Amino acid sequence: MDTEATRRVRLAQRYFRRLVLANFQDRCALTDIGTPELLVASHIAPWSADPHQRIRAANGLCLNRLHDAAFDRHLIIFDSEQRLLVSPRLRADLPDSPLAQALLRTEGARLRAPVRRELDPLLLARHRQRFEEAQARRCFR
Repeated sequence: MDTEATRRVRLAQRYFRRLVLANFQDRCALTDIGTPELLVASHIAPWSADPHQRIRAANGLCLNRLHDAAFDRHLIIFDSEQRLLVSPRLRADLPDSPLAQALLRTEGARLRAPVRRELDPLLLARHRQRFEEAQARRCFR
């Protein structure tokens, strides 16, 4: 059975991806993976949260799909020195598996410097704040 659907399309998303990947020389800013199918132009400030930040290169990280998913869900963050921190919840939830090792092995790693536009430190700080709020909510459940 088929059905028709209407969906909203982010017209600037393709542009943002090209901009962010070029800013990191088409490589994951954390792991140096260069396979385009595994790379995501990750928003620091979510698309829905701040329309003025949507297509700014300073709001974008080039991450591999695993780290992007964890970053997007506030399971990892980057500190003020742009080093990766893994949330206590993620650390506790991950079994001793290759997937867990892929995330934990990169803990403490610094983001590669972008080549064109620096990342916005205020956006990274806001992302850290949301991470801390998410951690606090989980502690009180």
